Amino acid sequence: MEHYFHVDYKFTHCLELENSESPNVDELQGEIFYNDYENDSVKIGNIELHLYNYAFFDYGFNLYQAFDRSMNTINLGNAILDYETGELKEELGNEIGLSFDSNILVIQEIILQPQYRNKGYGKEILNGI
Repeated sequence: MEHYFHVDYKFTHCLELENSESPNVDELQGEIFYNDYENDSVKIGNIELHLYNYAFFDYGFNLYQAFDRSMNTINLGNAILDYETGELKEELGNEIGLSFDSNILVIQEIILQPQYRNKGYGKEILNGI
C-alpha cells in the first residue's frame, strides 16, 4: 500500500522582542495527517517542535539563554551545549556532522492517536523530519 505523511505547521511564537525573555526560541505546533492515495487525508496526531535559533544574536541574546526557561529545557541545553562557549558540544558535533545551519530543532512531543501507534508511523515521521 502506497502512503505518505504530511505535517501542517502553524507558528505560535508571536511575541515581540521586547516582551520576550528568550526571543530566540520558536514553538511550532502542527498536525500530522496520513494519506494512502485512495482516501482523504486523516489526522492521526499532533507534533510540537522547538526551534532554537541564532537570529537574535544581534540583539544581545545567546543560544544558551533560549534553554534557560525551565528545568527541562536547561537540562537539554546542558546536554548539548558547551556552557563556556554557548556552542554545540564538540562530541555531539562530531556525531551529527557539519552543518551550515546553526539552529537547533528539538522534537518536543509527538502524539499519535492510539489506533495509529506501533505501526511504524512514528518512525516515518522522524525520518521525514
